[in-house]
Amino acid sequence: MCRSANSRQYALSGGSDGSALVELLSSDLELVPGEGGSPVLRAVVYMQDQMERTVTLAELAGVARFSPYHFLRMFKRATGHTPHRYLTLLRIAEVKRLLERGVTVVRAAQLCGFYSAAHLSAVFVRETGVRPSRWQPSGKPARL
Repeated sequence: MCRSANSRQYALSGGSDGSALVELLSSDLELVPGEGGSPVLRAVVYMQDQMERTVTLAELAGVARFSPYHFLRMFKRATGHTPHRYLTLLRIAEVKRLLERGVTVVRAAQLCGFYSAAHLSAVFVRETGVRPSRWQPSGKPARL
């Protein structure tokens, strides 16, 4: 996915409820996975683009052009999280956004790379303290 010169970087910050939120930070870098920019930033963009499937440490290290071990240390130093944890937080933030739009829990799980609605529910409760069905707006959810 190509990002323009006025594109945005994604970073994680804690929300008021302790959950991780995706915060957009302005950037003047040309962000194309595998080209230019920070190795960690390239990996984060790759994670966002591949959120619906399993992403391995070896893949991310390849995008960043480092060995898996060196990439893991560098990523954790830069973000405060391991790549797996960071990807989980990105997925939960996206699930929240989808649920707020009225997408069903099952569909949100499919779109965000969870194995099932039960897997999403377990991770969501662990991260937010509430069930995903409670995050949805009241009324009939939209079908997507």
